[in-house]
Amino acid sequence: MYPPQEVRALYSLENYPGECAMLIGTEGALLIPHGGEMPVLLPESKFKDTAFKKLESRNHYHHFVDACLGGEKTESHFAQSGPMTEAILLGTVAIRVPNQLLQWDAANMKFPNYPEANKFLRRKYRKGWDIKGEF
Repeated sequence: MYPPQEVRALYSLENYPGECAMLIGTEGALLIPHGGEMPVLLPESKFKDTAFKKLESRNHYHHFVDACLGGEKTESHFAQSGPMTEAILLGTVAIRVPNQLLQWDAANMKFPNYPEANKFLRRKYRKGWDIKGEF
């Protein structure tokens, strides 16, 4: 699934990347191809003189192990990626209850203003596959 044509039109190269993410802001957009290519600021004519900071290349797996051993944090450490994941998953609940304002109580992991949405927070396991206890 590609973004709408007017968004793809910001990218001037012939082949729009098949795997990418695009962040759209008030001054332009950032196209982030997956697979090692450099990000592209759009429209390209506006940002043609903008330089990206060159990051040091390193082995992702070694960096993760080093972080586990007390070294430098990874770029997606749990203190950052946990709340981000929570927000994304809450978005999937919001899609299931359209036109409903949801208030999230993070400490209790519930929607106090719309309890019907709470059923989307946990999965119901088939008999024999259930998990004991609360988490």
